[in-house]
Amino acid sequence: MMIRKETALSVLLGISLATVSLNSNACFTVIVGKNASATGEILVGHNEDNDGRIMSNQYYVPPAKHKAGEKLVYEAGAAKIPQVALTHGFWWQQTLHPSGYSFSDGFYNDKGVLITSNNCNLTIEKDEKTKDGGIGYGIRRLVAERANSARDGVNLIIDLVGKYGYRHQGRTYTIADKNEAWQVALLKGGRYLARKVGDNEMTVMSNAFSLGKVDLNDKANVLYSPDLVQHAIDKGTYKPAKAGDYSDFNFREAYQLPARIEADRNTVRVQTALKHLTGEKIDNPHEFPTSLVPKDKLTPADVREIIRLTNPWDERPTGWYHEYFKDPSNGGTFDSAVYVLSADPRLSYTWRTSGRPDSQFSYPQFMMAGPAAAQSYMTPEEGTEAQFRSKPEQFDYTPDRTVFTFINHQNILDWNQKALKDFPK
Repeated sequence: MMIRKETALSVLLGISLATVSLNSNACFTVIVGKNASATGEILVGHNEDNDGRIMSNQYYVPPAKHKAGEKLVYEAGAAKIPQVALTHGFWWQQTLHPSGYSFSDGFYNDKGVLITSNNCNLTIEKDEKTKDGGIGYGIRRLVAERANSARDGVNLIIDLVGKYGYRHQGRTYTIADKNEAWQVALLKGGRYLARKVGDNEMTVMSNAFSLGKVDLNDKANVLYSPDLVQHAIDKGTYKPAKAGDYSDFNFREAYQLPARIEADRNTVRVQTALKHLTGEKIDNPHEFPTSLVPKDKLTPADVREIIRLTNPWDERPTGWYHEYFKDPSNGGTFDSAVYVLSADPRLSYTWRTSGRPDSQFSYPQFMMAGPAAAQSYMTPEEGTEAQFRSKPEQFDYTPDRTVFTFINHQNILDWNQKALKDFPK
């Protein structure tokens, strides 16, 4: 028994040490349009990155009927949102944290709509107001419950932030289905910019806005707040080269603070992916492309290779291979997936890794088949209650909780770099 306790303690210390320098609510995302995909299906690769005190559970929440007058309450202080009469069933990957995380869960619903997000904090909008506390966690949960398509999900988000205002300084949501993939950048208060990823395009983003110059006249594929440009002009962060001509408007430059754009933890991850894809390193993060057309069509395995990359430039002298937060697969990555969005939502699947993808095997998962019982230790109802009202014992170390099997494995590899090097790729 003493050996088990010491092992558990060393594991938890390993988690803490390996992630001590990480900011929570980070991420790394790759989106591939259906004509840029070797399978003809939209592909979304996503690493969910957070600090070490995470319990990761998976659920299937069935369709449900709701009573009239029912209100949804998520974070303390957030707006109370009226529930609709009928909600879709959905697969839910939960990020359970003692303080309650609003922006890290992943969802895929019965209609084939996927939603994830990337933290794009540090914007010019930190002082913007919300109504009744605004909306945060509800964005992704309500898309899962209500959206019939990716486009429907985009419209729902625009409607929600218009009614309640958005609580976070800045995030980019990925919303995708079998036909379309959208990036929706939200700003505190409720301004937004949404762009459909072109069918022949792909995108790569870490934790600064990837939406830079976009065609504001492309009404079919670009949606934005009516005052988005004028607000930036009023704030002094954008001045058109020619009065009245906004073709040079750059959303990232107008709304993201340079400290975020230029942070090495963001720039190096994107540089790593772009170098892998194009053979070139773009040194200036202000020149990162909104999207690119890949030279070759990408397979799900290609996307997995991108999200499991480590950068080739850093020396790693401390003994912890993932000490620095400058790799797509980094010390904070606790869930990693490549989603393949098929025509029939029941046949959509993911290559999932419960941990860092460069240190773990990926396993196939059909979301609508529901997760295995061992992938959670709570019911969906208990999980929902715990999201912002957790109990200390829900974070106890126990070998019976599957998440620790993966944590133990990757932490052993992290300090044994010879074993990591020999780990099958």
